[in-house]
Amino acid sequence: MIGNREFNNRKKDFRNAILSGEKYKINLILIVAGDFSGDQQKEIDVQKQKDSIKIGNNQFDLTFETWDKEFIYNRIFHPKTNDVALEYEKVMEYTHGERENGFFIIKGTELNDHLKEEMYQPIFEYNPRFYLGLKSGGKKNINRYIKETAEDEEDSKNFLEYNNGITCLCDSFEIGEKTIVIKNLKIVNGCQTVVSLSKSAVNDNVKVLFKLYTIDQSSELKENISNYTNSQNPISPRDINSGHNQQRKIQREIASYDGFFWERKMGERIFHEYDKDWKRKHSPYSLRVIDNLKVAKLVYAYHYQNPYKAVMVKEADIFDANDESFKKIFNDTPSKQFILSWILELGRKKAVSAIKKDLGKNKDEQEWDIKHESILKLSSNNYFKHTSLAIFTHYLNENPINDNIEQAIIKIMSASSRKDTKRLTISKQFEFIIPIFIYLLGKLETGMRGKFFDDQDISKLESKEIIAKLENKTSINDIKSKLETMNDETDKGITNKLKDYFDRIIEQSEDLD
Repeated sequence: MIGNREFNNRKKDFRNAILSGEKYKINLILIVAGDFSGDQQKEIDVQKQKDSIKIGNNQFDLTFETWDKEFIYNRIFHPKTNDVALEYEKVMEYTHGERENGFFIIKGTELNDHLKEEMYQPIFEYNPRFYLGLKSGGKKNINRYIKETAEDEEDSKNFLEYNNGITCLCDSFEIGEKTIVIKNLKIVNGCQTVVSLSKSAVNDNVKVLFKLYTIDQSSELKENISNYTNSQNPISPRDINSGHNQQRKIQREIASYDGFFWERKMGERIFHEYDKDWKRKHSPYSLRVIDNLKVAKLVYAYHYQNPYKAVMVKEADIFDANDESFKKIFNDTPSKQFILSWILELGRKKAVSAIKKDLGKNKDEQEWDIKHESILKLSSNNYFKHTSLAIFTHYLNENPINDNIEQAIIKIMSASSRKDTKRLTISKQFEFIIPIFIYLLGKLETGMRGKFFDDQDISKLESKEIIAKLENKTSINDIKSKLETMNDETDKGITNKLKDYFDRIIEQSEDLD
């Protein structure tokens, strides 16, 4: 009563109103910033059974709500869509039990006029996949067919017959003479249609079947409608798992780092691109937007030192919440390791590009004294790629200040990293990481060539010969042992050589604005 000053100031007003004899409905909301315990939940269940309360001589209708941190997060993360008004050409109403449903024929131009890009995030929240894009060249994908059909003078007349329509949920809707007003519209199937039309010069002939169901969006039926209506086209394990609490948790944790985004749904980034600040903060996407399927494989190599598992683990296992792979990757891996794995895989790619560029120079002008052709040939092999990451981490962990180095790398790659008030270019961000990888790739090629290929020229081998050697459950410990025997007087050991590079990364981070 006295803990909240505003309530304390108003409590007399509340008491006088309640005791006045007027009819009121009381809605109690219990809010906590954490989770309810088991005992608390039992008491809550008891209280929720009550539908009235007696105060003084009066009996009042009562409802009781509880908001924990997950509920609060979902209220923010699943914002209600603003009311949407759409003109329709035909309508059929149908009452299914207590649920009001409607089936409408709506013009494509009407959808483009009222379903704007800034609305996509709340509208498509329950859709398993976000927009997959318009792929050009080669075999056309469905979205390009949608666009071409919608723009064609003759073919657009058949759009209604060609298209599966759009399946939607809502809190309620009101049907006028020619307009329907929808409260809290959620599209659970039809994202590809809606967004493809928005990217098209839609012909006036285009008509779409618009299926609308009023439903409690916290119910299991909502999930079933979303899953079943999307079962006509293949939905990957990643898509199905995109709404898992652990994926949302990691997305929140990754967002706490400056400029990184966890893409838990295929194509999710496109629904933020209308926000110029978001787009600027997360550019370039190759560095800042983390694909949860790709990075799940990378952490096996980088964090868990298991490049063979990184190559062999299947998507179905990665995103099966009951599988050990899912638990190991998403439950046990610190968020920082996802970011580092993603950053350093990009660094490895850039190192390979630098080696290609160096190979194109005259022998006298080449910067790196390495077997360029052999490294490039090996770098097309997935096992070698993941072994490169594992070896990087191995020597990073050999450094007594490895935590400081990791923090320095993340700081350098952050969206706000500045030097002399200017944002670092991506080449500057990787200035000292690329040489580390080039040095390690040179050592790794020498070690593998000696251990598995009897020092023969790997660049002369066929890919299948390399695969046969490297994809036979080769132990990472064997590779590490081989590298330890390669120390010579010029190197003074790989660990000491890399210490200089790691020190430069620390110095670079400390020298930022």
